[in-house]
Formats: sequence, C-alpha cells, structure tokens
Amino acid sequence: NLSGMRSAHFKKVVREGFDETISSTTSLQTVAKVFARSRPSPSILSQKHFTTEEGQEGLLDLIDFVETREGEDGSPDDLEKNQILHGSAYDHFHEIPTESIQTVVTSPPYWGMRVYSEEFDIQWSDGTEVAFGGESTPEDYIRHTIETFWKLRPLLTDTGTIWWNVGDVYNTRTQIRADSLERMDAVKNGEEITWAERNAKRHSAGHEYLRDKDLTLIPYQIAKGLQRSGSW
Repeated sequence: NLSGMRSAHFKKVVREGFDETISSTTSLQTVAKVFARSRPSPSILSQKHFTTEEGQEGLLDLIDFVETREGEDGSPDDLEKNQILHGSAYDHFHEIPTESIQTVVTSPPYWGMRVYSEEFDIQWSDGTEVAFGGESTPEDYIRHTIETFWKLRPLLTDTGTIWWNVGDVYNTRTQIRADSLERMDAVKNGEEITWAERNAKRHSAGHEYLRDKDLTLIPYQIAKGLQRSGSW
C-alpha cells in the first residue's frame, strides 16, 4: 500500500476521478495524481517523490527493492545462526535473506533529540540525505520510519513481529546539542547561545499547524501510517 490507501479505495479514486483502469502496471503518473488529490497522511509518499529527480529515482529504487525481495524465496535456515552483523541496519537490508527474521527489537533515535555525525546519514527514497532522527520536520521523520518498516517487511517470517520503542516529542524552541558536554562547554565559555544550529528545529516557525509546546504525536502518526501502508 505505497499510496497509503487500501487497494480497493485506490482503484475507486482512480475510476471516479480520472476515468482510468487500474492494472498491475499502473504508472507513477497515476499514483502522483491520486496522491495530489487525496493527500494520504501519513504515508511513504511525499511531494518530493514526484517533483524532484532524486525523489522519483528514490521511489523507483524503493519499489524495485521491495518487489525484488518479495519475489525471492527464503527461510530462517538461510540466516547463519549466532551471527552478528555490525553496522547500520540500512547497510544490511540487501544481504539479509527474505523471510528469515522472526523478531525485530529496536529503539531508534527520537526525532530532533540527538545529533549524529555525517557518517550516519541515510539516503532516503524522497531524495533527502540525513541521519534518522535528524529530519527537518516530524513529518519527514514519520515518513522515514514507515519506509524503514516497508524495507523490513520482506525480511520477516509470516509470523514475524517488530517491537519499535519510540516516544513523543514536544514542539519547543529548545535547540539540539550533540551531547550534554557540548552545551556545558558553551556555558563555560560564556556563549549567549548555548545551542548549535541543526536541520531539525523543534519549534513552530514555518510549520503547517504545530505551535510551540505542542506534542507532535509522532507515535500515533507512525501507527496510523503503518495502518495505511498495510501493516498490522
């Protein structure tokens, strides 16, 4: 459910709004039209997927990855027992056998709470390159979370589960430091501004509806987005 809708509803929107017939080769142009009309939120799709070259290429790569992996035969026996893969999970998605993972347990970075070095940057399907949790908006963070689930799905067994520990974040003007020592050094040196500029800004400037001190409702939005993407 890349579009963020059940297939039956997606077909209905296309039939009623565009007088087209859905097939297994529905074009990205049709998906873009449906997205522009219905704006399913949250979902993996964003405006960048249809308006930038990087986003279009990223979307095609994401679709190709999922379709290729779902077409592969795999089982837990294909994964070597007592093996530790060191590194970012995003670097290992391609090498882990399909249908080989029974349980995923993780506590990912919360949005806008930590700053990681550029070596942790991830190339996302919407064309952005940023570390998970360092996105400029909560919407980008939610979308990237759903994208991560999408990449995990082909790797899970039929009874596989994902345990995802994530907390909510207040939309405040508290800026983000890499760590507490960085802020302490700034205070010690008498700096009036004891924070550093980051991509992720937890305040209302420029946001569509969030005000200062609002909860972003990220856990709820993630759950809603996963429902839209077909997870349960």
